[in-house]
Amino acid sequence: MTFIIFCLGWWGEPVRQFFSQLAAADISITRFMSVITHIGNPLIYGGYFMLLLVALAKRDKEKKVFVLRCALFSIFFLCFAMQLIKYGLGMPRPGFPWPPYPLGFINQYASFPSGHTATAVTAAIPLALWFKNRPFSLFLSVLIALIGFSRIWLGQHHPIDIVGGMLLGSIAARYIACERIPIKSRATRTLVNPKIT
Repeated sequence: MTFIIFCLGWWGEPVRQFFSQLAAADISITRFMSVITHIGNPLIYGGYFMLLLVALAKRDKEKKVFVLRCALFSIFFLCFAMQLIKYGLGMPRPGFPWPPYPLGFINQYASFPSGHTATAVTAAIPLALWFKNRPFSLFLSVLIALIGFSRIWLGQHHPIDIVGGMLLGSIAARYIACERIPIKSRATRTLVNPKIT
């Protein structure tokens, strides 16, 4: 993303024109980017679904609480906070004219931040922190990067929208994954080291 921003700019027609020419020139990559855009986030949420199935089978309360917290926060984040920011700012998508159209509730003026990217980051970071598996974390990182890049390739977002989505998603992920202490060890810690009041 940094390379794109330095070479083409963070916003505007140069970026859109460059990628629209590439998208038209190589249909196979454009199809791949379209698939990534549409299945990237459901693929990440598939990890939560598998985790929930394991938690239900093993009656693991900690895993169930984690999945529930992730699901509820993601729903709140997507349905309220993200939409409020996107439509509140009303920033134009690539190919649509300036100025912004705040509170217009028009999809063409809901560019910043990228919802696909923010959602991917919000869901992937807690999952990576839960499993603490390097290959899995690397897979999620590549998937996030591809989702963000696909939005620019397909002409749906400016580079600054992707950066904004990553930052906003990281903030949301912080609140989902904050201090993941197993329930049993939390109770043990309280008994061993009671707070002196």
